Amino acid sequence: MKSMNNKVVITGIGIISPFGVGNEIFWKSLIQGKSALRKITRFDTTSFKSKMAGEVLNFKIEDFVKNPRLHRIPRISQFTIVAANLAIADAKFDVKKEDMTKTGIFFGTCNGPSYSTERIYQSLLEKGPSGVDPLLFQETVFNAPVSNLSILLGIKGPCIAFPLGPASGSYALHLALNHLHSGRIDCAIVGASDEHTKVVHEAFGYLNVLSPDDGGEEKARPFDKNRNGGVLSEGSCFIILETLEHALQRGGFIYGEIIGDGMSSDAYKIADNEPKGLGVALAMNQAINKAQVEYSAIDYIVALAYGGRNVDKLETIAIKEIFKDYVFQLPITSIKGAIGESTGPGGLFNLATALFAIRDRVIPSTINWQEQDSDYDLDYVPNVARKKEITTAMVNAFSWGGIYSSIIVRRCNA
Repeated sequence: MKSMNNKVVITGIGIISPFGVGNEIFWKSLIQGKSALRKITRFDTTSFKSKMAGEVLNFKIEDFVKNPRLHRIPRISQFTIVAANLAIADAKFDVKKEDMTKTGIFFGTCNGPSYSTERIYQSLLEKGPSGVDPLLFQETVFNAPVSNLSILLGIKGPCIAFPLGPASGSYALHLALNHLHSGRIDCAIVGASDEHTKVVHEAFGYLNVLSPDDGGEEKARPFDKNRNGGVLSEGSCFIILETLEHALQRGGFIYGEIIGDGMSSDAYKIADNEPKGLGVALAMNQAINKAQVEYSAIDYIVALAYGGRNVDKLETIAIKEIFKDYVFQLPITSIKGAIGESTGPGGLFNLATALFAIRDRVIPSTINWQEQDSDYDLDYVPNVARKKEITTAMVNAFSWGGIYSSIIVRRCNA
């Protein structure tokens, strides 16, 4: 049995999504079954088969943080600073009153500051080395966003960045849990950010994971028979983690407790996932074993499925294998038909969804689900949100190449 000192709870959430800036616009839009995916506006898509994305429109950092220096940093760093500050405000966490040596930042990103990197290569090609802005390089490294945040907040604990694909944010959270359970820190600011750029869109297009990979209609349709790839998006999600003791001393609101987590890789292929779902099944089993709960204690799963032919299928196979006959009583949803595949922040967006569902006793739907596949006979809560009492939820995340995460959160009655 874990002691109170070892329990870890979530006290704050900060979200920038294609729906806009803020937690409530994200959550209300999901419950209402809206989609934030639309035609790309930030670059020319004439040469691309996939022409949609979930863009964060009309974002200006000066609307949220009054610091002239921040106008010059890349969009991904701006997302990071604003979302982290939203989470800190939501937690009512007073940075000036806390011991900053006992607070850490754990950050994930799939693509890093891709626009800055794109600018450097463009300058090299057009003007040669002398045409590259020397100040731009420091903003291209993957830890630049979180380093900017650490400097701004004055945090002196661990500052760690994970460039680990779409599971990056979830893996940042796993490491933060280790630091909190061990007593190294009392509080962790955990987040992930990614920006959608031309070079990122083109790269994922070459991997053939974007809709429409079959030349049909472009749409993100998780678990649907006619799914034909995902739709990329961008944004940032930050979560404030604290030891239960620290949270109770501060007196803040507690969204839930993290009672189990699992990580795995399937050692299959460099840019593909093992098709039988062995890797994701391993991560889910680890999380359940660590949580010390029965499989039937899980009330809801927020899925990693994004509309891909293989990934959606392997997750379904794994869920069936883990939950056996109980699986047909278990609601499962993917929010990626609504917000797209945001890559790095995706797992944390899923976690926020689970926490809001526990708080408000309602499950968002899997939108764009229209036709059942013969292999997909589970309860995907299609197209209409559902009221349900939720005590415990499972949250899944993945990266192409077979990296998986599973997290179990529970309502906290402390």
